Amino acid sequence: MTQQKYLALGGATGIGQQVCEKLMSSGHEVILMDRVAPEFEVTYYIQIDLTEQSAVDAALQQFAELGTKIDGLFNIAGLPPREGLTEKIIAVNWVGLEYATEKLLPHMNNGGVIVNLASKAGQFWQQSMPQVQSLLALHDWKEIDGWCAGQEIEHVRAYNLSKEALIVWTKLLAARLIERQIRVVSVSPAAVSTGILDDFMKAFGDKVAQNLKKVGRPGNADEIASTVLSVADPANSWLNGIDIQVDGGMGAVMFTEQLNT
Repeated sequence: MTQQKYLALGGATGIGQQVCEKLMSSGHEVILMDRVAPEFEVTYYIQIDLTEQSAVDAALQQFAELGTKIDGLFNIAGLPPREGLTEKIIAVNWVGLEYATEKLLPHMNNGGVIVNLASKAGQFWQQSMPQVQSLLALHDWKEIDGWCAGQEIEHVRAYNLSKEALIVWTKLLAARLIERQIRVVSVSPAAVSTGILDDFMKAFGDKVAQNLKKVGRPGNADEIASTVLSVADPANSWLNGIDIQVDGGMGAVMFTEQLNT
């Protein structure tokens, strides 16, 4: 890729760290927004807390003061399906992320790219459209607690639903930005060996272990980051409005098993 300016929303650890480090090593400029400071070099670091609108607004103001435009946005921030985090999962994985993205759009160059890190856990979005549409209509942090109570969801459903919404939003946003030639693609990894893998093992139980057994191992952050960067490469300018599942063949094995039963 020719030298570009990118903003990573989330990326101090795990997959996001790999994305940022690869971009920096390739000579690109990287603005990282995260709750914690990175332990590696980026062009600019701005602290952000997606659970509070005031904190998001403060971070966006800091970015605006840089007076720069970006060629790409990597939406990597997200909380795992951890017990007790239901409302925060919705705040970070959807409300805060969507709000920040909308505010950043005027600062994006035409012809740029947005890559949303979703999850294979969001693959059943078509069966959940009424609830997905309800979440897509949620934009106010103050309404999150009441919305979660009304939907009667817990932490696992909050996570799955947030990723379902992210996949659908990817399609909606891609269609909306066609005239600006800004591409929007989501990448949905299956289980990845990062610091939050244990959260998924606890949340999904034996299902995770069984699925991993089908393909031999979990993915790693470097592999997912490589996919994310491949999607962002201007050479792949015909990739738009789609979700790319990165699962080591897990889906293919499951499909074959279903076909043979």
